[in-house]
Amino acid sequence: MKIFLSTLFFVVGGLAYSSNCIWRITAAGVEYRNSLRISSDLLTGVSEREIAKAYVREFYWVSGAEAEESISNGILLLRRLPFWSQSK
Repeated sequence: MKIFLSTLFFVVGGLAYSSNCIWRITAAGVEYRNSLRISSDLLTGVSEREIAKAYVREFYWVSGAEAEESISNGILLLRRLPFWSQSK
């Protein structure tokens, strides 16, 4: 019985680990592409409102006019930092 339960534990653990690993790699790839798109829009001068509207779910867990306004203001402040303003 011990051998059966030990084997079952390792098989289930191995399956859980491998499926979680595949999911994490896929999720990381999706997030990386989203980050590249957002960074590209920030650097190319797309308006703050357009970025906020397109990517509100990337910044906040909520959406709507209030969240978009807050994100727009944040992007405006972000673009005033030397790193972002020198890239243009």
